[in-house]
Amino acid sequence: MNVDKEDVKKAMDHIDAPDSLYEFAKSVPYIEDQHTLPINKKKRKAGKAVQLIIGTAAALTLAIGSGYVSPTMAQMLKEVPIVGSLFTESDSEIVQNAVEKGFVSDISGTTQSNSGITVDFSEVYYDGKNLSIGYTLTFEQLDLLEKEVRVPFRPMITLDGKQQNHSSSFEEVEQNGNVVKGIMHARFQPQEAKTVQLMIHEVYGQKGEWAFDLPIENENIHQASYVYKPKTIQEWKEGNSTITIEEMHVKPGHTQVVLSQEPLDPNKKMTSLNQKGMTLYDENGTSIFNMYSPVEPLDNGKYSASFPELPSTYESLILDVVTTGTLKLEGDPTVKEYHVQSDDTLPKRIPIINDQSMIIEAINETADMITVRYELKGDINLQSQYIAAYDSHNPKHAIQEASISRVDTNDEKLVFERTYKKDETFTGKALLTISVDEEIFTRKSVRIDVPLKD
Repeated sequence: MNVDKEDVKKAMDHIDAPDSLYEFAKSVPYIEDQHTLPINKKKRKAGKAVQLIIGTAAALTLAIGSGYVSPTMAQMLKEVPIVGSLFTESDSEIVQNAVEKGFVSDISGTTQSNSGITVDFSEVYYDGKNLSIGYTLTFEQLDLLEKEVRVPFRPMITLDGKQQNHSSSFEEVEQNGNVVKGIMHARFQPQEAKTVQLMIHEVYGQKGEWAFDLPIENENIHQASYVYKPKTIQEWKEGNSTITIEEMHVKPGHTQVVLSQEPLDPNKKMTSLNQKGMTLYDENGTSIFNMYSPVEPLDNGKYSASFPELPSTYESLILDVVTTGTLKLEGDPTVKEYHVQSDDTLPKRIPIINDQSMIIEAINETADMITVRYELKGDINLQSQYIAAYDSHNPKHAIQEASISRVDTNDEKLVFERTYKKDETFTGKALLTISVDEEIFTRKSVRIDVPLKD
């Protein structure tokens, strides 16, 4: 059968994520949780505007035109609130925080026109990992705007002229006739950079060339960033190594942990940190992000794990580094599944491993929300055990989790509350599903206490 490449592209653009994707992502404890950008229904007029693109920026030589901003001009940029900022309409918490704290730089006037389309970049935010750029696309003729092409443009991106792996997504803020306004987001491995280069060859399906070299440094971000050098050393006998926490980079938008590793016995094989998972707890053993981030090698022989911005100030952190395992799919006989409904007799004990367990204490429902209170009896790593919530009338449709928080019980008990937001289709009772994989809690791991001091 002959398959047209353009038909494949259009078909891919119209694939919707399954209802259970959220549960799937949360159930894999060693995959970094990506920032998702929900549709801003206040402004959107043309379907789903958020698209995710994973790619590698190709090496290229930019023929910089009017999009070039000199270093002198970059120094003159003021980090002040921008009148009419597109960022104020963003659904990204990172961008909202950037606007509130003055981390956005004004680059208005950065414009190029080609093929009847003008591309204008107005504002930029870069924290060393997360990049957001506000754009306005103006079409000389409305028929040039092919909205069936759901991604506005796919730029080749370099930082300081060097190609970088990245993921990217788009938020459409507004369309008014022949003018489309939105925000492009991109995420990189943590690195400092002064400029970003974008080469665009197509805008909403129209061929052309738009090249930009944009300043992305922001002095306010530098002043709000901290680098701790704890040099904490921990033996990992199972991995035949010593692990040193070299640095903790605490910045707006993200947190980076830098580690090094040396063998305990040079004559024996050392278990590499590469592609292990890392999670962070506060000094009281509360999981900060409820996620495991992959540990990846750096160019200097060290390793790095990246997390979102720390939500608070901590005197110390607990780092857990664990070996990863194979993702187990639905129906795997080694995964035990437990179900609890809101009208069941509570409390109910869910065995996890050995004598460790989860106690479902209460399930409270309102017209809009489900709140689950539970206690974990055992190690702090039990916090990675996910609880999926469903409508009992539609047990295949997972309900999105809204929040998770530890309950202050004036003791060391691990008591938590999870909330879930019901959607308009919810008609039954709250149904919880707890899928327990014992292997997750028996993998090799090393736990490190890291003080955070200047």
